[in-house]
Amino acid sequence: MVSAYDIRDFVRDAAQAEGLGGWELDALDALICPADGIQLTVPAGHRRTSYINGQHKSQALLDAGVRRTIVIDWVTPTPTG
Repeated sequence: MVSAYDIRDFVRDAAQAEGLGGWELDALDALICPADGIQLTVPAGHRRTSYINGQHKSQALLDAGVRRTIVIDWVTPTPTG
């Protein structure tokens, strides 16, 4: 697991190792940025997933034929002690 603070560098390094650059890295940044990426959640008391962020981005990807992408899944650490 990679922390939210390290995810951008982790993903960018892996993408660059695969040969991505330029606008492709810019597009990737838009997906992995915690403030701008697609975030989903299941609100307390609900069974359906809802968007926190990324509704318009998700629709644009679907309209372009994209069926798989990166989403941000926040995992709250379990308190210890």
